[in-house]
Amino acid sequence: MKPSVFRSFVAAASLALLPLAGTATPVLNEGWAYDQIEGTQQADTWTASIGSDYILQLADAATFRITDSFAPDDRYQVWDFGSLLLTTTFYVGGVIPGPSFADANAAWANADYSHGEVILGAGTHHLRIYGDLVGGAPAGFYTRIDSVPDAGSLAAIAALLWAGLLGVRRLRRRG
Repeated sequence: MKPSVFRSFVAAASLALLPLAGTATPVLNEGWAYDQIEGTQQADTWTASIGSDYILQLADAATFRITDSFAPDDRYQVWDFGSLLLTTTFYVGGVIPGPSFADANAAWANADYSHGEVILGAGTHHLRIYGDLVGGAPAGFYTRIDSVPDAGSLAAIAALLWAGLLGVRRLRRRG
């Protein structure tokens, strides 16, 4: 079996195992949402996901994450109001890793799969996700959006870390 046919088979089999919940825009702090790209690969062409467009209204900054978990060859682009925000990583290994993950957290933790993240500022965002379909179609992926600590919380955490480090340093000097 040709490698490209095998990859397409693995991707299709993996997608068949997913619940048929359809695609969804990620909801703030609610975990991963599934989406996919359909069509056929064309040279130097990126295809929009079937769940695009994601319209988000954020009161505060949030982290947007995207991960592939089915064919490590796929890459994705995230656009906001027509401006490129993110192009995901690209798998450079020699052997296609397996198995595909129906669990987005496992895929996110695995360096073999394409993923990336970007901080979105407060306000309205009009996100569109594109895929290159190099790993075959359909190309499934997961997205999520999570709140980020505000600047005051980050400053408090940094102050606590410094206080702890200074305390350890003092203890070492005494001992």
